[in-house]
Amino acid sequence: MTLKFITSFYDIYEEEFEVVKTTPWRVERFCEIARTGVDIGIFVSASRVSLIENLGFPNVKILKTMELMDTWTFQEYYKVSSEKQIELPQIRNIPKDTVEYNLLMHSKIEMMAIAISMNTWGDNSTHYAWMDFNLSHVLRSSSTIPYLKYLSTKNLKENILTIPGCWDKYTINETNNENITERIHWRFCGGFLLGSSSSFLEFFKLYKVYFGEFMRTYNKLVWEVNFWAWLEAKCAEWKPLWYAADHNDSIICNIQVSTYIYSLEEKGVSYYKYGYPEIDGFYPCSASYLEKDGRHFLNTRYLNYWITDDSVFLFRGDRTIRSKNIFSELVESENPQHQDKVLFPICYKELDYNSVNLSQQNMYSLGIEDIRLYDDKGVLKFIGTTVGYWFTGGNRMIIGDYNFEECKYNNAEIIQPPGDTYVEKNWIPIGDDRFIYKWSPLEIGKLVNTENGHRKLEIQYIYPQTQNIVLFNKVRGSTILKEYNGELLGIVHFSEDDKGGCIRKYFHMMVVLEKETYKPLRYSDPFVFNKTRNNLELRKGVEFCIGFTVKDDKYLFWISEMDRDPSLVVINLDKIDIKNIF
Repeated sequence: MTLKFITSFYDIYEEEFEVVKTTPWRVERFCEIARTGVDIGIFVSASRVSLIENLGFPNVKILKTMELMDTWTFQEYYKVSSEKQIELPQIRNIPKDTVEYNLLMHSKIEMMAIAISMNTWGDNSTHYAWMDFNLSHVLRSSSTIPYLKYLSTKNLKENILTIPGCWDKYTINETNNENITERIHWRFCGGFLLGSSSSFLEFFKLYKVYFGEFMRTYNKLVWEVNFWAWLEAKCAEWKPLWYAADHNDSIICNIQVSTYIYSLEEKGVSYYKYGYPEIDGFYPCSASYLEKDGRHFLNTRYLNYWITDDSVFLFRGDRTIRSKNIFSELVESENPQHQDKVLFPICYKELDYNSVNLSQQNMYSLGIEDIRLYDDKGVLKFIGTTVGYWFTGGNRMIIGDYNFEECKYNNAEIIQPPGDTYVEKNWIPIGDDRFIYKWSPLEIGKLVNTENGHRKLEIQYIYPQTQNIVLFNKVRGSTILKEYNGELLGIVHFSEDDKGGCIRKYFHMMVVLEKETYKPLRYSDPFVFNKTRNNLELRKGVEFCIGFTVKDDKYLFWISEMDRDPSLVVINLDKIDIKNIF
């Protein structure tokens, strides 16, 4: 079932006063979204019917022809205003912010309820989105309107109502309510909101209870966003999922991915734990995998802190982050209890950090972080992130030979980035001294020598296609790429902050590149690996994956959770659909 978009188009002014935002201008803004083919239902006054019909969009349906005065919202206002004098806010755009305009803004929730009850598309749609008729005028990026089409096909969470906004939650102050009664209050943006059928029906029920009460209490007819802010403060049971945005592309692009994310756990996965050795004060974390010459290698990072489920870092000793790296060779398990042909370690050997022939500074993080193993011209190599072997307090990429036989980092060197940056992370090696540097746009660089004797990554290829995908402006590299069916396949990740930035959620996508040119071809919908943890509806916190391969028609992912709890995740290939085209 697809998401349905609802809007309205009314003539509420005796004459147009806008110089730019004329009726033809507004219609063209609507057409910009209608051309995507998303299902749109529209409420119109009789004077607007022929104009909409003549646009000729088969995906646009006139849901109902009715006048503003016929709405419950309008009638409730006039019922209250017949009892006492109801005024408009003092600080407003006088030609625009009329009684009729404010009532039209309030009526959008009533129209959502009517649209849901009509079931016009006959598919028992479960989710709807309100969009103002000329919403596209605040959208500047060419990728935002196509993102609406992408959203329309997602399986959205049940019982959700998500609304963008600019300001913090409003607090009712009966002795001073001017912020809510006399001027616009941007707790919510108003032009776009998305939710389940049940959430909109419940929203309209609250309107029927509190809309009249608000006007009687304050003697004001305010903007709908002001009323929503007051309603959120008034009704503890009304808890829309708010996300930070403004009247620009963020009103769409900042929709939390958690509104439509799915978990591989729902698809049927197998989890396997390794018998990692205990190292006093350290915990096993993320693991990078590489198959080379028929052998299977794994590097596992150990960390000296523990992250609680509220994202509090607990250290033993001082708060310096210390990293250790453990080498393992894996072999295929012959245990008949395993349904999958699983790779299990036969050894655990700690690499000697003293073998890094570089001066280590007294920084907040010591050692080498997030190592990826890779094969370059037949040599087993590593690339990682380091703070301690750099001198600014920022991050740099460090590469070298991964000598697993002697457990040493040989020929380690710091690589200069393409530009003057403070932080560098998540370069993905693709062989022949080439690395994926970033994903939006997709940039690929090659190591070159410089005059000062240090090597530098020089960008050689740029593919702008990834800039057309909203999600990719947040994407970071995760795993090295695996050749499969003549293409290159890998995992990327991105994150979102929740609860004021205290809790960070990680999400993953699979990507496919052309083997010879690295041109981006396809990507999957975002997902998480583990849905349930400590009775949380969705896994919150760091969920990291830098190890990946394809084996026996299955994907193998080496993941860690909250920078600990590493596991091997196995799932059938057909459970992840990599269908989205760049």
